[in-house]
Amino acid sequence: MNDTAIANIISNFVDRDFALCDRQRGWDCLNSLMTFYESFGYKFPEAYRGWTKENYGMLWEKDSQEGRKIFGEFLLTLGHEIAFSEILRGDLLIFKAEQLGIFPAIFLGNGNIFMVFDKGAKVIPLKILKSKLISIRRLIA
Repeated sequence: MNDTAIANIISNFVDRDFALCDRQRGWDCLNSLMTFYESFGYKFPEAYRGWTKENYGMLWEKDSQEGRKIFGEFLLTLGHEIAFSEILRGDLLIFKAEQLGIFPAIFLGNGNIFMVFDKGAKVIPLKILKSKLISIRRLIA
């Protein structure tokens, strides 16, 4: 992943609204990750515990508590875990917070991460959430 390619892809997400399963209106955590990593050749699993690219939004809305649990488990199956000392731009960071459960971000370098919030997609400093970091994953095509 080169810096220019990462910046170009992330620019499509930043300051866009949150929209579950609707890339025309905005982004959610899963479709932003899929769009980002698939543009670099990483292939996401077709299904995980009954979730697919087509039905995850409906299942999330049906039971968001169970949805958060499954999504967290799914994130921890992607790529392979690396140490913080090995982190590179484009690595997947996984956080856990009491209210939110497990949620992802993409490391952009220079101490910044990209995340999707319920208010939209933003670039923020990693130091804000570093204490909540539970895993760093490298997704290689």
